Amino acid sequence: MVMVKLGKINDRNVEYIKVNDLSVLKGKLPKDNWILLAVADIEQTNKIHELSVICFDHYVRYVCGTGSGGTKIDDYFDEEYLIRLFRAGKEPIDENLDDMPMTVWSENFEEEFWFATCLANEENIELNKVVCINLTDVDYENEILYYTNNTPIDFPLRANHGNRVSSCF
Repeated sequence: MVMVKLGKINDRNVEYIKVNDLSVLKGKLPKDNWILLAVADIEQTNKIHELSVICFDHYVRYVCGTGSGGTKIDDYFDEEYLIRLFRAGKEPIDENLDDMPMTVWSENFEEEFWFATCLANEENIELNKVVCINLTDVDYENEILYYTNNTPIDFPLRANHGNRVSSCF
């Protein structure tokens, strides 16, 4: 599998990869300060923990999950951060949560894509790359390519925000 560069939105490079075997991601992901847009359905729940480990090893800063497994993406990434805290002998108290990536999810792909490219933000850290990792059978490459080349000015206004869920836990 090859990571494909699909364009740029708001000074953020957008890349895409559809994978079945997550080991192909090792060494292909950015080294730091990037946004993950993970796409998974309930059927891929067994791969989400492995994805969280790989992404944390590559210093992901923001995690946007989508698909029917979006809530599981949110949960597994939060859990992986806590596992790493405990292994380091730290407690989940405020000062130890400063480096925790924000996790958000929605079942709506367009909404989550918009959020990753337009709204995801870290204070004092420049996030200039969105990597979409697709674990599903559906290929989103053409849809992302369409969005990166035809993003209307009202893109943020078009997304349905009714089920936006954001968490730090």
